[in-house]
Amino acid sequence: MVRLERFLTGLLASQQDPEQRKVLHRYTIWHLVRRLRRRNNGRPLTSQQFMSARQRTHAAVAFLNWLTAHNLTLETCRQADLDRWLTDDSATYRQTAGHFIRWAHTNKLTTVHVPAVRWNGPTQPLDDEHRWNIARRLLHDDTLKPEDRLAGLLLFLYAQGPSAIHRLTTEGV
Repeated sequence: MVRLERFLTGLLASQQDPEQRKVLHRYTIWHLVRRLRRRNNGRPLTSQQFMSARQRTHAAVAFLNWLTAHNLTLETCRQADLDRWLTDDSATYRQTAGHFIRWAHTNKLTTVHVPAVRWNGPTQPLDDEHRWNIARRLLHDDTLKPEDRLAGLLLFLYAQGPSAIHRLTTEGV
């Protein structure tokens, strides 16, 4: 959490526009950080949580910078402007910025809206033979690093996420 707060402090201090800095402060400190604190209940952040918060912050900055470059603000931005940004080849963090845009819409800072995209898992299950072939490769392929093979097996066979695998000790394995 300290690392995230340090990152956010530096990023907020680097913002030239006071209105942008104010909006970013509300979003990052009062929304992202507060939500992470409540969710983790005193436990440390995982690296994935840190990276997600950092990416969402960069996405918000990218969108706000695009608005500024086009003489727009969150308040003056219309759906056509948002659609233009979403299709602009130079735009970055388009999908991730949706979180910030939905937050801004909920907090009545803008009238534009971008729908959330829900991931419903893989489109089709793996057949048994393909599943066993992957497991055999992870068990026996010496061209892969042993730690990658182990992480792959834990993920593949036991549905352990990357953050859970990262926290494992040698004794835990």
